[in-house]
Amino acid sequence: MLVEKNNSIVNRLNKTKQEMYPDLAALQQKRLDEYHADQKALKRKEIQLKKEAEKERKQQEELRTYKTLMNPDNMKSNTDVNSTADDSAA
Repeated sequence: MLVEKNNSIVNRLNKTKQEMYPDLAALQQKRLDEYHADQKALKRKEIQLKKEAEKERKQQEELRTYKTLMNPDNMKSNTDVNSTADDSAA
């Protein structure tokens, strides 16, 4: 079986044919740069969330401590208070 070549069809196909020779190394580098930029952004966001969580944890811990209650201005010594009930205890 012999197939005849139809020149009109071949000519129309050749007119629309596009041969592309992409720079594969440049395309791969571009894709890698985008990937690394995305990974950097995710890492930065994760670090920011960790910092916020640590700050919140420290604030909650500070609320549960007695640091604010135990400052010297609010404290009184027993020797400073005048004893009215029993003078023999001092």
